[in-house]
Amino acid sequence: PCEAREGHRGQQAMKQIPIITYPWPPVAAARPRITKTGRAYTAAIQKKYRADMRAYISSLRLDMITDPVCVVIHFFFPHKKHRGWKSSRPDIDNLAKMTLDCVAWTEWGTKIKRGILADDSQVVQLICTKKYCTSAPGDRPRTVVFVREPDTDGHQESERHLRKIKQLRNELDELRRTK
Repeated sequence: PCEAREGHRGQQAMKQIPIITYPWPPVAAARPRITKTGRAYTAAIQKKYRADMRAYISSLRLDMITDPVCVVIHFFFPHKKHRGWKSSRPDIDNLAKMTLDCVAWTEWGTKIKRGILADDSQVVQLICTKKYCTSAPGDRPRTVVFVREPDTDGHQESERHLRKIKQLRNELDELRRTK
């Protein structure tokens, strides 16, 4: 379930670039629930998933990565009658939050780092997909996490988008002034 890979595009590899396949159906992070008495609690399924995934990641005994990273996460759900992309709930951002909380976590009250990332703030690029499993034998619900070096092309692409947005805003402002 876990492999070390070479660096991106032939570059020097990070300490270890793992692929983690967590072999259970994905669970999304939800807001804490509040009882009538005002006490907050987390749903049992969420607690169990978080504890199990953290234990699974800890059992892999991977080196901690402290550099900025790109995290690619693929969520696979039971197929039932659907195929391809899953466009219904749970929301992909809540799925990603739960997974990142498990990949980068500190043991509560001890400041002992247990995940493969020192902190989830190291994630500078995040790519997520949400799909149904195929009906092929052995294709099961799971979460696949791949940690790699960030794309420099992605940064340049973002800069191009920001310049284009700024240009369009300036054109729109100019049109408003002329009317």
